[in-house]
This record gives sequence, C-alpha cells and structure tokens, in this order.
Amino acid sequence: MQSSQIAGLRSSLIVLFAKMVHMSAPNVEKFIDLLVSIPAADHDNAFVYVMSEWTKQQGEIQGAYQIKVTTSALALLLSTSHPQLGKVYVQGHVKSTEGITTRSKAKVTPEKWTMVALLFKIASLLADTLLEMHEQF
Repeated sequence: MQSSQIAGLRSSLIVLFAKMVHMSAPNVEKFIDLLVSIPAADHDNAFVYVMSEWTKQQGEIQGAYQIKVTTSALALLLSTSHPQLGKVYVQGHVKSTEGITTRSKAKVTPEKWTMVALLFKIASLLADTLLEMHEQF
C-alpha cells in the first residue's frame, strides 16, 4: 500500500483490510496484535500505518457495499477497546490559517493537521457516516 500511487488501489486495499477485520471476528484483538507485531517502513508498526491510511482514505471509499464493509469494520475495531486504539495518533482536521489563503500561498504552505487518538478519529468517522446516511433518507 505504501508504494501505490493510485487512490482507487488504496481504497481497494483498505476494503481488503476491512474484510480481514470481519473475518477475524470475534477475535479482532488478535488481528490488531498481529498487525502491531509486523514492522512497517516509516511507522512504528503495520497497525499504525494501516490505520493512518484507512482514516485518511475512509471519506474517499466509494460504493454502498464498500462503505458498509469499512464502516462496520471500524465499529468492530472500536468495540474491542484495544489499548492500541488510544496509543495510535492519526491526522485529525486541517488547522485553519488566519486570513485569506490564495492559490499561490496554498502551494507554498503545506496543510497542517491536528493529531488525534485513533479512538476518537474512528468515533468521528462513524458519526460522519451516520450523518451522511441520515441525510440520504
């Protein structure tokens, strides 16, 4: 997943990880422990990497089935209350800059993100999905 440049491929890989979460039920904790035990380049472990990518890409997942699979997998992860959920930090929200941001200023200045615990990010993603579903009906 680290070498993929295509967003659709990343989304498909995230759906694959979500299916693995479902397949590991009711022992999702063991799946988390397995990912924690696998090293990942530029990250503490594979769990940190997968969850940071998953939380970034969740809003880009397309298709009702894929959204249901990934959202329910996030809920399964949250239901484990695994200690790693509170130790891992992922991108939260973009920090707002003061004043007007022009295109030229945006090119020069990279976006700055808040960092939040994975536990809170998953809860936020689940709430966002619930609101989107409520708006559709």
